[in-house]
Amino acid sequence: MGGIRKINLVELSRKYPQAEVWAHPDEFPDLYDLTLRGTKQATSSWFEEYEKDKVSLPKVGEVSIMLDRMENPSRALVMVTNKVLVRPFHQVTAEEAFLEGEGNRSLRDWQTIFGDYWRKTLPEEGLEFSESGLVVTEIFTVLEDYLLDNEENDAKLGMKRENSKGNCCFFK
Repeated sequence: MGGIRKINLVELSRKYPQAEVWAHPDEFPDLYDLTLRGTKQATSSWFEEYEKDKVSLPKVGEVSIMLDRMENPSRALVMVTNKVLVRPFHQVTAEEAFLEGEGNRSLRDWQTIFGDYWRKTLPEEGLEFSESGLVVTEIFTVLEDYLLDNEENDAKLGMKRENSKGNCCFFK
């Protein structure tokens, strides 16, 4: 990854027109920094949320733009998906948990963090957590790091929250 550059979000979106622009919910402010430092190299979502929201699963080679926060973002990372794994919650591996970069990076901690999160949030979407439920794990690489020009963003971009899935929110 090269040095940090300054750009507005409109220009960044033009540079990567197929990229989905997203941010983790505000309740998880550390996830952006973990990704920026290279600690977090994977993210997981509940498979049924893709079906419910009629959203395609991530694909190898897809580029996305992760914002540091949903409201008034100041930083953005351009990421590419290297691998997509779909497996039951109880079969997620220690390696996948380590790549998530959260907690102490152990499988047990991953199961606690994500299990608790999905037990809390899935019922709000009419879904149910199960140890045999499918998890989509996306392994990625950060390509670029940008400092965003917020004045330009506010003036040119009318982003609206489209929907949320798993552990992130998407914008159009």
